[in-house]
Amino acid sequence: MVRTGRPPKDELDRKGVYIQIRMSAEERAAYKAAANKAGTNTSEWARRLLSKAAGYKPRKKKKT
Repeated sequence: MVRTGRPPKDELDRKGVYIQIRMSAEERAAYKAAANKAGTNTSEWARRLLSKAAGYKPRKKKKT
């Protein structure tokens, strides 16, 4: 049987840990608008912002 779809991600590339924060509807709308303006979704936008604030530099992805 042939499997379809993309190959599985490397274990280090998987994002399975969640962070939950409470915010107002106005804050949520502002974050969503900022993410849209940046051309990304709110998860990626927040991840980039938090990583920068923490001084975290993600490892470079391997080219396949």
